Amino acid sequence: MLLGYWPYGLSLTVDDDGRILSAPPNAEELTGSYLATVPPVATDVSFPRALPETVGASTDVPSSGAEASRAAMEATTGLRLLILGPEAIQAGGDELPGLMERRFSWEVATYLACHPDGATADAIIEDLWPSEPLMSARKRFTDAVYHLRRALRAASDNPQEKFVLLRMNRYRLDENMLSVDLWDFNAAVIAGRSASDNAERLAHYRRAVEFYRGEFVHVGDGLWAETFRYDVRRKALAAFEGAASLLEQQNPAMAITMLEGAREIMPWSEEADRRIMQIYQRLHRMDDVRIAYEALTERLARLGEKPSAETSELLRAMAAGDSMN
Repeated sequence: MLLGYWPYGLSLTVDDDGRILSAPPNAEELTGSYLATVPPVATDVSFPRALPETVGASTDVPSSGAEASRAAMEATTGLRLLILGPEAIQAGGDELPGLMERRFSWEVATYLACHPDGATADAIIEDLWPSEPLMSARKRFTDAVYHLRRALRAASDNPQEKFVLLRMNRYRLDENMLSVDLWDFNAAVIAGRSASDNAERLAHYRRAVEFYRGEFVHVGDGLWAETFRYDVRRKALAAFEGAASLLEQQNPAMAITMLEGAREIMPWSEEADRRIMQIYQRLHRMDDVRIAYEALTERLARLGEKPSAETSELLRAMAAGDSMN
């Protein structure tokens, strides 16, 4: 119990037995819970046992996205957040549209997915909405978490779960109740880098490619996302190009497909195009070499650029060599 002015606290209605009769919308899950009384010899202050995130709960948090991913694979809800590419909520492998239409909730979901170890409310607010007045931003954050939880509860048909935990003053997604494509993507890239042989490395890179559907969309008004966007793009590029290198000899067609994926990530780069041209040349398919070069020229023209001298010279050398054969 607090006596005196408390501008940001929750207002709860409690009966004589300690049962919470009503709570504000952003804490409605407290309704029906009981206050656990501490013995009078210690203090006559009571604490709500309905806050497992802060009272008697473990303070362990995943140290990396890879650990969160492994825990998520054991989740029993089948609930999954997709934030790479078009965002979506999945349950049992099926997308459930329309459950979370509020942009702010997706912004918070994306932020927490990028910070599996959690973040404080102040840090989240500062990164997502730096220009928003503080009181307004706090209300937006509270509403975003509320609607995020409500959407995940509806998707899982599990109204008692939190899904967004608060421990040690840090908010984070509950990796035991849901999985996130970003976590699995990061875990696959890391596993590919540390694989002991090429077959294992290729399998992990192909999994990473499957998880990557594009960059995340809802990121708020701040610049925090640029670092994460660059990191995801860099890892995806490494996965596509790494898989292409491992496939080039046994399956050149699939290697080209991987390089085309890399090209989509960095359309202004010509490295993937040159490698595609070289594969076609080794297959003695000069017509495809020229088609690849023309496609590159058209793509760069849309960006206001032209093929570099290096790429143009490569085409001339290939054409000269073909004419001599």
